Amino acid sequence: MADFVLSFVVDAALSRVVSLITDEIILAWNLKDDLKGLQESLTMIRAVLQDTEEQQTTREPVRLWLKKLQEAAYDAEDVFDELAYENLRRKVEMQDQSGREVNKFFSFSKGTRYVKKAAFHFKMARKVKNINDLLNKIKNEAMGFGLQAERALGNGPLIPLDSNLEAIGKEIAKKCRGVPLAAKVLGGTMGFNRDKNAWLLIEKSEVLNASHNKDNVVSILKLSFDHLPLYLKSCFAYCSIFPKDFEIAKEELIQLWMAEGLLKPSNKDEGYKYFNLLLQNSFFQDVERDQHENIRWCKMHDLVHDLALSFSKSETLTLENCSTSDDMSSIRRLYVNRDNTTTLMACSKGTAKKLRSLFIEDIVFDGSWKLKRLRTLNLNGANIEELPSSISKLKHLRYLDISETKIEALPESITELYNLQTFSRFFFTQTSKISLLSN
Repeated sequence: MADFVLSFVVDAALSRVVSLITDEIILAWNLKDDLKGLQESLTMIRAVLQDTEEQQTTREPVRLWLKKLQEAAYDAEDVFDELAYENLRRKVEMQDQSGREVNKFFSFSKGTRYVKKAAFHFKMARKVKNINDLLNKIKNEAMGFGLQAERALGNGPLIPLDSNLEAIGKEIAKKCRGVPLAAKVLGGTMGFNRDKNAWLLIEKSEVLNASHNKDNVVSILKLSFDHLPLYLKSCFAYCSIFPKDFEIAKEELIQLWMAEGLLKPSNKDEGYKYFNLLLQNSFFQDVERDQHENIRWCKMHDLVHDLALSFSKSETLTLENCSTSDDMSSIRRLYVNRDNTTTLMACSKGTAKKLRSLFIEDIVFDGSWKLKRLRTLNLNGANIEELPSSISKLKHLRYLDISETKIEALPESITELYNLQTFSRFFFTQTSKISLLSN
């Protein structure tokens, strides 16, 4: 069976594209005319996503359309992220050059930079135009399929709460048949969305009337997931990258969400809100608190983990779902250790060029891979003694963890990672470099 594309994944990618198209970028690169129709295309496409997710199960052209849109959204994000990186790089260079004496060499250097800027501008303008044309074509195809935007916009005003809400809740509790996990998850969902319409949909769902078995519990979890807002769905699905029974550090998870663009940079308060909502919905459990009762760690129930992986399996390879026959060309998140080193070999051959998050544990990392789209590189516990100077080529890198490694010094080129938001290195003595990278 072909892998289905999930609308919340595509919508999240499109949302990140919208956030990257800032006025500063438009002015800096003179892209006003190129982006004239892009916003309109993005708005139209996002409006029909819910309709496409339902139709792709019976209409193969719609599934292929969604797949094409997903690839276009990721490519667009990479292009605009590179423009933002280049803009930031030039600001840093200008600051470094301020106060320096202008000499003949500098004048020559200035002329060289102008030529490079013109060449870069030409290359990126062509990429932006190609994306604009592609998204416009995709928008027109959506109209040709007869996809409806109205369904994605809702079906009218919500019915206000009334005294029958408690009775509905009791009926739902009965149908859970005393299954603790199902009752906890649905209870969290209903507490999060205290709307009569939503509660009635849950009560009338055929899932709750099915027989009591493991498959039904999974269906109940899926029902709860369906009632999550889009931004929470993406954050939840990301958690599938961790192995089962893994202790997930709350602070680290929020930083990883930021690196993937699921949160705005430096917006930890929003990350805490997302974490607490998923905890409230019982997608997280077994929390561990510090002496001040702040949550430090959590875990996911195995069935909850299976659910998260089912929504991201086309993009995520972990210890639970990888094999030597996997197609690495579309993988964007990868977790490898000694149990699945064969997958690592496939990566080293350059087949995982779209990879955005890479976790390596307990094995050798030689740094020879060409992973130019990488946002997260977690080498915690990897067998590595130094970072290659070529790490500066990872323009999109936002998260770097080299804790519990043998690395004692950092290459000078690491200062060119202008997008880096999080740097982790436990037991590292060169604090001056850490403070530089932690800004």
